[in-house]
Amino acid sequence: MQIKIKALQSVQSSRNVYHVIVKMGDLDKILTNSVNDGSDLIHQYQRPLIPKKVEDFMDYLQGRIKNHTNFTIPNLIGCFLPDDGVKYEDGELIIPDGFKIACPDGQHRLEGIKLLKDNYPTYVGDQEVGITIFECKGFEDRQQIFADINANLKPVSKSQALEFDHTSGDASLAKNIRSQVPLFNEFSEKDLNKNQPSIKSLVTIYLITQLLD
Repeated sequence: MQIKIKALQSVQSSRNVYHVIVKMGDLDKILTNSVNDGSDLIHQYQRPLIPKKVEDFMDYLQGRIKNHTNFTIPNLIGCFLPDDGVKYEDGELIIPDGFKIACPDGQHRLEGIKLLKDNYPTYVGDQEVGITIFECKGFEDRQQIFADINANLKPVSKSQALEFDHTSGDASLAKNIRSQVPLFNEFSEKDLNKNQPSIKSLVTIYLITQLLD
């Protein structure tokens, strides 16, 4: 049975792009990582799957949902090719029966959500996730999307992530310790929006959390 999803269409650099929102429980009916089969890099369109990252993402979602705390899932990326049979009609993306769209970016989020569904089915419920789906010109174009997305990403430091995290008990405790200990407070990276002398990052929030273990 074909799948119909309400979608907004846009155009980026001559590619048609479709923006959809789906139930987390239906995500594995739409996207797949199966093309990434562990063969040599030239035949893949994404990095190898890391099971630990999948488990960590499932744990992140499970913990946030259990504690009724907000969570954030960046849009997953999908790509289909011209001969895949996917169509856009009357504001809907129509996916042929039995077909799944390739996922060149967001594979760990995809597998983490699938793992959550398998282990905590009641947690998935009506939660929703966004997908940005590109109409690719070919397999190399699918690889190019992965390259473009990841080449322009700059990872944040563990300390910056903890500094901005208001749900982590470890982060809150570390920030409290920093504020109470003059030496930590003086030589820590607190203002992450300015270039600071290297001495200012001698004591990071991440370092303090490690000292607590």
